[in-house]
Amino acid sequence: MASIIAEGTDNGLAGAGIAPAARIMPVKVCGRFPNQVQAYSCPVPSIVAGIEWAVEHGADIINVSIAAEDTKLSAAEETALDHAEGEGVLVVAASGNGDNGVGDNRLWYPAAYGEVFSVGAVGHDSLRAGYSNWGAGEDAKLLDLVAPGGHATSLGVPQQSYEFCKMRIQTYSAVAALTQCWGTSMSAAHVSGVAALVLSRFPTLSTPEVRELLRCSAIDLGREGADGYYGYGLVNAPAALEDADFDNIPDCIDPVIEVPLNDCLPRTTPTLSEAAPAGISTPTGDATEPPATLTPTAVPSEAATSSPTPIG
Repeated sequence: MASIIAEGTDNGLAGAGIAPAARIMPVKVCGRFPNQVQAYSCPVPSIVAGIEWAVEHGADIINVSIAAEDTKLSAAEETALDHAEGEGVLVVAASGNGDNGVGDNRLWYPAAYGEVFSVGAVGHDSLRAGYSNWGAGEDAKLLDLVAPGGHATSLGVPQQSYEFCKMRIQTYSAVAALTQCWGTSMSAAHVSGVAALVLSRFPTLSTPEVRELLRCSAIDLGREGADGYYGYGLVNAPAALEDADFDNIPDCIDPVIEVPLNDCLPRTTPTLSEAAPAGISTPTGDATEPPATLTPTAVPSEAATSSPTPIG
């Protein structure tokens, strides 16, 4: 996820992050915990503690590429998310990959919470990925956006990682290398990267304004307008950053766009007087007439030509 969001560029390595100048605050909430059914898991108390820690340490955006289908995970998690929003932190979460690679018709948690910006996946063909959850979350809250997530059976999203996760074959390398992963986790990271670009370009925007900007600048997919399959559409970085009148308000949410006029006076084409200055000939006759024959001017002889005066 860090690779997609902010991988460095111009360093001779494959790939580049969406916002390479963004700073990553890694917060570990998953791992091998005792008394857990799964060998590797992300317990809710750990997620809650991670969200709170990130908020306390000045995070602007929290990317949560974690999803669980449990209905209403915990009141503590929702409280932590409310606190993050109250502190002006944008929380972006993956909609979930469904069961056995088949998308569920409802958002999983924490993407299902109303205060979380939920992101589904599209493949390389810009169609909803079959594994991507869609539909609504709590209080009929629809999916917000979709972003590249790759195909589960073919091309994933290229990224630098210690884990080679194409087609869920999990092996680990001692050195980070380019690999391909798929899922709504990658989609959420794309939106978090674009949000980082937006805040770097327009640092005074509030969290609600960033939400609205990401939605209104998206490329509409599916049926016209927002829908459960694609939300408001495909995330669109160039449109989100557009500011034609340079007033530091993105055009998409700018109520008035005033492009400044050129303050230079218009140039007028000069007209020649009837008596043209010496050395300038005035055209005569019809434009269709052949041009007059030019008579070459004699060049003075070498003896008559004055030599330049030496300098120094």
